[in-house]
Amino acid sequence: MSNILNGSSVPRWSKLEPVVRVLADGATGSFDRAVAIERIHQLWLATQDLGSLPPDGSASADQPMEPALDTQLTYPPGLAVISEDVRIRYSGGRYEYLVERLLFNEGDDGVDQFDVKISVDRYPYDAGRSAEHHRNHPLAWDEICFDASCDGEAMDWLPLEENDKLKVVRLRFGNDEADFPLLPGRKCKIHYVSTFTDQQWGRWLQRSIRLPTTSLVMRLELPAELQPNVWSLTMDPEGVPSFRSRRKGIRKHATSHFVWQPREVRTGWMYRMEWSFGAL
Repeated sequence: MSNILNGSSVPRWSKLEPVVRVLADGATGSFDRAVAIERIHQLWLATQDLGSLPPDGSASADQPMEPALDTQLTYPPGLAVISEDVRIRYSGGRYEYLVERLLFNEGDDGVDQFDVKISVDRYPYDAGRSAEHHRNHPLAWDEICFDASCDGEAMDWLPLEENDKLKVVRLRFGNDEADFPLLPGRKCKIHYVSTFTDQQWGRWLQRSIRLPTTSLVMRLELPAELQPNVWSLTMDPEGVPSFRSRRKGIRKHATSHFVWQPREVRTGWMYRMEWSFGAL
């Protein structure tokens, strides 16, 4: 107990949480105890990340990150992305992950399926630590609540591949009631969403550009009380950062909003946002 109180060691959260709750219950003054406990939990999570990121929270240009699991996805020829909008919302210890893609079929044949990959990595700069962590916190279909639609119509989907950190899904342009393939010369908007705990989703959001893409917008919605710090990174096909910058957010009520729209979107490149909590 003395080591915890004097800060000479950082225990597991399972040991620290009861102490935090006792101190919060005994504290005087007017404050939200649940918010205070969550704030301390976030500070504890930050200590668990020490050594896995450079001090400023961003990747170093000469320090390639451990590449995310790369699975070959199958796409028909002539398929292009007019716009892609991806968003992360964090609240109550859970991340909601939303993707909207406006697709255009430039090919000669109709498109009746579309593959998507969902991967998580709590410690992307420490492969060994991350693998052990995700063995204890694996992804499960019934927990991530995956759902997909096309122009408002529900889409059937089929799991193709999975492990503790990865889900690969094949979306079908159809459901039990109707088929709606993407015909040549036509466009459609697909939308899919899933949720993760903050023990599964790391503090980063990445888009790997596999199809010709005209426009990409990445958005973060993070609790303002946690004092989020956000960076953007552009990475070449080898995963080496070539450009990074600090992002400024706009506070709306209790949420800090961060938006990044790269000026140029290159096929094969990766676009990534990272964040930390607490004053720098």
